[in-house]
Amino acid sequence: MTARGAITWQAKSFSVAQYDWSSVNNLTISADVKCNNLQRNGDLYRITVEIKAIMSNDAVWWIHATLNAPIASYSGRISKTYNFTDLKIKNVEFANILINNVSSNNDIVISKPKLEVGTIATDWTPAPEDVDSANQAALEQISQVKATADGLSAQHTIKVQTGGIVSGIGLMSSNGVSAFAVRADQFYIAPPTGTSKGVLPFTVQTMPRTVNGVSVPAGTYIDNACIANGSIDIAKINKASIQSLSALSANIGTLTTSDSRGTFTYTGSKIELRDPQGRLLMEMGLL
Repeated sequence: MTARGAITWQAKSFSVAQYDWSSVNNLTISADVKCNNLQRNGDLYRITVEIKAIMSNDAVWWIHATLNAPIASYSGRISKTYNFTDLKIKNVEFANILINNVSSNNDIVISKPKLEVGTIATDWTPAPEDVDSANQAALEQISQVKATADGLSAQHTIKVQTGGIVSGIGLMSSNGVSAFAVRADQFYIAPPTGTSKGVLPFTVQTMPRTVNGVSVPAGTYIDNACIANGSIDIAKINKASIQSLSALSANIGTLTTSDSRGTFTYTGSKIELRDPQGRLLMEMGLL
């Protein structure tokens, strides 16, 4: 995770593997940190890697390794070892790397967090379950509040990735402008009950897909729409079924209407009336 400027809060979660924590007597937590001219920017100022642990007596412990400002420069691995005698870890609820209330004109980097059993902080290596990138799945959550020259900017993003494919959502607010973004091949809203998708009111596809052997291009697809009041500048409609039409003016090329008794055609300068066999019965206008 990288940040620059005046950082009020920026955090990124990382996963911790399932483990029999009750057997752990020593635990070391560590992360790589790189920064220059780091200054404090609030009361609680730190660059830290931390986990929230629930202990055997249900107490909450924050197990962390922290670098505090101000500091001229730092490049290396921060670590801290915890010893457990009477109390043991029952569960690890979540894990974060965090930049809190510090500022620098250079990049502030914290990366490669590691939680390991023992008293020695070793260099970072990928977990065995992460070695096979084809089967690797990752969950990333980032929260950030940052002071800027124009005020505060904030963002919260959640991203999941597997096999190189990313899906995520993001909330952003800065300088009076807010945004909600979705990154996915397909976006839809489904009913809150049941196990299936049910009837989808609309679907947004950002990439072409093949559905039941049919190629469907990217676009927005609406199953059923009810519009109380709408305004359309230009519409391209292949076929339309309209029960009642009211228009103040219309520019129509050719108007054709027919029933069992014949066909009426209006072309702007000429009117024709033909019988069901196509024979001309009447013709008037500019002939």
